[in-house]
Amino acid sequence: HDCELVHRDLKPSNVIVTRGGVRIIDFGIARSVDVTSDFTTTGVVMGSLGWTSPEQLDAQDPIPAMDVFAWGCLIAYAATGKHPFGGGDAASRCWRILHAEPELDGMPPLLGELVRAALDRNTERRPTAQELLLGLVGANGPVVPARAAAPAAPVGPPRDGGRGGPRKS
Repeated sequence: HDCELVHRDLKPSNVIVTRGGVRIIDFGIARSVDVTSDFTTTGVVMGSLGWTSPEQLDAQDPIPAMDVFAWGCLIAYAATGKHPFGGGDAASRCWRILHAEPELDGMPPLLGELVRAALDRNTERRPTAQELLLGLVGANGPVVPARAAAPAAPVGPPRDGGRGGPRKS
């Protein structure tokens, strides 16, 4: 996203784990938020149905928030073994993406909070990829951006290092 590139097709088969870490692959329909092309034209739904954001289903111009929504679906799937908007056919899942709340039962609380923020239908309230990363690594401050509707709890290790008392020098 720092390069103004939106992947638009994040899904389990486009994520691999290597010795060097997790990698996103298949940038076949990726698009710059500034440049248009005939292949990835605006006004056409691009991506894998069932893993797309509400604004993708509405054929809106690509924005990084689309990938953040798909990230939320991916992480929920990885953490629970099920898609946050249910199984079944792609059309039913797309309807639930547009109209239903995600099912995030069984997710660890902090991760569930980040995923819930990423799955917000309002793109203005969705965290950026950087904000998600900071929340995942335990940076001090709110888990989700201040622009989000719900108040967030601070994240990070306890200031006492988890020892339950003051530090000794």
